Amino acid sequence: MKDNPFDLYVCPKCKEELQPLADRLSCATCGRDYPILNGIPDFLLVRPQESKNPFLHDIEKLGRWARLYDTPLWYPLVLSMYTRLGVTSFEKILAYVRQKITPIKGLVIDMGTG
Repeated sequence: MKDNPFDLYVCPKCKEELQPLADRLSCATCGRDYPILNGIPDFLLVRPQESKNPFLHDIEKLGRWARLYDTPLWYPLVLSMYTRLGVTSFEKILAYVRQKITPIKGLVIDMGTG
């Protein structure tokens, strides 16, 4: 078992080992640095504002909606938009998820890939 939790990561660019420093993870092989923000490594290879994709230039504006994602307001809104029925409630979704998941001990990665 590794002592430092950041030892679990490799460089997204070259897949080599990362050196944990005070405020970042550094790759000696390709020279990239990844900042650690609030204890979480930031592995973005391209900053949204610098991307060739114009949609990503304004991606931070979408982040304003993020605080609604995990609230009882979000799911009924999305469900009613997509189903036009409004049949499924937040409580039903929550009950379903609680039936499907099992509490675990240890590290878990919560990764939004959408």
